[in-house]
Amino acid sequence: MSETNLSIFDKAIAIIHNTQDGNLLCPTHLKITEMAVNGFLNDRGIEGI
Repeated sequence: MSETNLSIFDKAIAIIHNTQDGNLLCPTHLKITEMAVNGFLNDRGIEGI
């Protein structure tokens, strides 16, 4: 599946999976991932994911 076809949820799952359940993420990056899943990112934030 190409990256452009992935939903925000799929991307968040991949991020969490590839970072040992988020343990390898700094607190800021973990919070951004959480905000994405909860729908709190603006267009600029969504582009970054």
